[in-house]
Amino acid sequence: MALRDNQMERSLDQALYKYLPSAWVDSYCKKERLILTAYVTHWNSVPAQGINQERLLWRIGRLVSVFQKHGHTKGFLFPISAKNYEVLTPRQGRAADIYAEISPLVFFCNTCGRVRVYRNTNSVLYSKRRCGRQGCTGELRQLQMVYHCKCGWAGPVKPIGCKKHGTSRLRYDHYAFICDCSPGRRMEMNTICPSCSAWLSPDNAENPGVHIPSSVCMIDLMNSDIEELLSSDVGGASVVLAYGAGAITADDLSKIIRMSGREIDEEGMESEIARIARDFVEQFGIGEALAYRMAEMAIKNSNSSGALKQAKDFVDTNLYQADWGAREELAIEIAEYDAVIRGDVFTLEDAMTAAQSLGMHSLNAASYPETARRLGFRSVRACEDISIVFSAYGFTRRSYNPSEAVLTAFPSETPGMKNVYVNHLTTEGILFELEKAAVLRWLLANGFVDPRRDNIPDLGDELGLQTWFFNYVRLDAITPFMPVSNELYPITAAVYTLIHSASHALIGQAAQLCRLDKNALSEYIFPNIPAFMIYCQNVQGVNLGALFNLFEVYFHRWLSSTIESIQTCIFDPVCIDEEKACVGCLFLNEISCIHFNHDLNRRFLVGWRDKSSGEQVKGFWEGV
Repeated sequence: MALRDNQMERSLDQALYKYLPSAWVDSYCKKERLILTAYVTHWNSVPAQGINQERLLWRIGRLVSVFQKHGHTKGFLFPISAKNYEVLTPRQGRAADIYAEISPLVFFCNTCGRVRVYRNTNSVLYSKRRCGRQGCTGELRQLQMVYHCKCGWAGPVKPIGCKKHGTSRLRYDHYAFICDCSPGRRMEMNTICPSCSAWLSPDNAENPGVHIPSSVCMIDLMNSDIEELLSSDVGGASVVLAYGAGAITADDLSKIIRMSGREIDEEGMESEIARIARDFVEQFGIGEALAYRMAEMAIKNSNSSGALKQAKDFVDTNLYQADWGAREELAIEIAEYDAVIRGDVFTLEDAMTAAQSLGMHSLNAASYPETARRLGFRSVRACEDISIVFSAYGFTRRSYNPSEAVLTAFPSETPGMKNVYVNHLTTEGILFELEKAAVLRWLLANGFVDPRRDNIPDLGDELGLQTWFFNYVRLDAITPFMPVSNELYPITAAVYTLIHSASHALIGQAAQLCRLDKNALSEYIFPNIPAFMIYCQNVQGVNLGALFNLFEVYFHRWLSSTIESIQTCIFDPVCIDEEKACVGCLFLNEISCIHFNHDLNRRFLVGWRDKSSGEQVKGFWEGV
């Protein structure tokens, strides 16, 4: 059955979260105006175009390896690379893109409980679904329940037949089947997992725990010069790390990018010298011989013996993360952040001008920069045309924790190959960069860092501050499916939790002010910058421009109302005293949160004190 013909409209980002193979979903039969549960068998997919598949698969491979380290996986091919994996997206156009079969095929009468089992999807669709029992006028309803196990197996409920009458005289009654011949004997709907022999009870087919997607998103760098540099042979990761820390300038970076891939290519070097010489002749009117010598000197001063050596020396001397995998991941984070801020960006000064042009003094436009500064933000920018790639690479059941579930790969669409699914989105977002010195002062005030042990730099030294965040915030400690270990990585846990909590607080208030569903907003975190971005993950209709309008017109109100909204929670004092965050304050739906609502703490934002013990936490926004 093609879902396109029998369901309500859905966006591609919804498909990547909910309508994935091996999931049970709601399917709307338009002709009968009936919602039935269906099992997604496969997608009608095509290879995704215009994304860096190598980098995507590398990132997925890192995540699967981390999951394996703490738990078990099933169905993956290794290595996770283009050799073994296809990167797919649903086919667009009139053809169906997602295929599903009605499941379970067990129905029961809403009046007398009579059970009927259909053979297949067509037999359900072409049936009138009437009870048929003499004297009963009830309608047949689907028993929308399934079994699912942490090992990855799942299946629809099936009726437990009477030894004498089979299923012909069965009735359904609250999680059990009863045969008319023995009305006092309830046959409970429990079963044994055929894969691992675990004892299973039925569950609602659309319970989120039945199918939990494992996904990753990344900023697309396909048209970025830095992306090419990272793939070059000139030590691109070291260059990007040095640039991100401020050890080399943007001009130095540009020089290295121009030279990357040419330094070992004499023909390419000669071509570059000739190009520069022609420019000198045209600009200064000098002779060709002099222009050529000047071009040679310019190349000599701009090649790897200068800025490139400086970058490599800085990384070798100042960065403690010796693992090159960790360094590459950090370099990619910097490249992604650079890609966002190099695009079409609007500053708070631009927002002030736009708001003041409206002539509404109640907007407090003149206070925008001061409002951001008081909340510890170094800069806040609105960014257009952000290119983001979403990818789903597998799923778990019952739990997303590696110690409690098995990560399972999607069924193959091509023999001998495995597949991941992607959605490529161009959207808008608001980028918040925290003031590094303010974060360090907060860490010191709470005793999360030790001035001597943790090599705290001068708070006025921007290079030293950024280098410290590169060294002490560990990306390899942050995974989507587990909290950051406070025991192993206390600084990373504190910094990440602070950023993540601030992001959720602002998303919750943004959704209200924009009049958008919170599911339409999502987050992207840059832990080492430190920064986060709130963006629209559904760019249809009224969502376009909503965040920009919030940034320009309601910025002061947005931040002020956020502070006010998180001071209390409807579940206090249990929330602030015990849970630290909950559905009443910071939690978001999992489609919006990058980290399954792990590492959230309202205390970190507003502060907290235990009256009995005197224990206290200084809030980053306390007293604002």
